[in-house]
Amino acid sequence: MTPTANVNGAIKCQQVSGGDGYMTEADGTQTYMFSFGPLSGLAAIAPGLPGTEFPNTFNNPYPGTLTRGDPAATDGALNGGSPGAGLPPLAPFTWNGAVGLAPDVVSTVNVADLAEGPPIAPATAPGCPTPGPHTVTAYTYQPLNQPVGSQVVIAGNTGAARPITVLTQSPV
Repeated sequence: MTPTANVNGAIKCQQVSGGDGYMTEADGTQTYMFSFGPLSGLAAIAPGLPGTEFPNTFNNPYPGTLTRGDPAATDGALNGGSPGAGLPPLAPFTWNGAVGLAPDVVSTVNVADLAEGPPIAPATAPGCPTPGPHTVTAYTYQPLNQPVGSQVVIAGNTGAARPITVLTQSPV
């Protein structure tokens, strides 16, 4: 559930990363360190403002693709501009949401196999096209429980996610 914009009028969010390890100083001394880094409020932090944001700002996924070094890489600050200035032809980086926000996942199932071509036991639902040579059938370990005609995304640890339409479901 997404909180409202100003819960109690006071709650603000900040996403941070953390890490630890040893560093070697210029004189060769090794020192253990623990650090935090911001992952939200980036446009506010770049010019020195607080990075805490109300939920209505924090919960906004980035509309494009973040670039390494953002916000400075996107708005031109790496090329001599002031943070947030947006050197031409670049627009100012104004997004303050949390890095890595993704839409809610309705359900997740494991895919046992993907096969291209007509399924072994073809079945179609009313209004769905007949499976052809380029139809991809996804065999899952459990029911998907999505209505026929709904859009689903098949994603894995390699390659890009693929949106597909559920044509039919039948028990295995």
